[in-house]
Amino acid sequence: MKVVKKVEYVLQKPLRKRGEIGDVVRVTRGFGRYLESQAIAQRANPELLKELEEKKKQWQVHEASNEKEAIALIEKVKGVDLIIKRRVAQGEKLYESVRQNTIVEAFKTHGIVLQEHNIKLNHQIKKIGEHNVIIHAYGNHEVEMVIKIVSDAEESI
Repeated sequence: MKVVKKVEYVLQKPLRKRGEIGDVVRVTRGFGRYLESQAIAQRANPELLKELEEKKKQWQVHEASNEKEAIALIEKVKGVDLIIKRRVAQGEKLYESVRQNTIVEAFKTHGIVLQEHNIKLNHQIKKIGEHNVIIHAYGNHEVEMVIKIVSDAEESI
């Protein structure tokens, strides 16, 4: 029986069923040469592995910082009762639907800075009433909250 020698490579791009960027994988020499020719991986050597460890440490520090910021943002968002006034066309139907940019502007009035990609709408908001919105901060940090849409003709609530 022939013994197949495996060689270690560091992935430069994600590789399906093998790993993500920066992972060290053991593959056969032939497949490794293919990965190198396609700029998917680079053969592991002591210098490259040392550099990879340093990058991982930097990434972990950066990741921890982003996690703290996300948790702080989620706590701020939880404490807000968001009420958005919109023009009503007829009955409960809005003249113009509420979109992410409208919600971002409403949060700015409360001193919370969000981006449009942080807001996930379950459905288009086209009626007056309470609607569920998901605020996504970073990674797995998100909170579902209720925003209230009222007619701009109503008095302050």
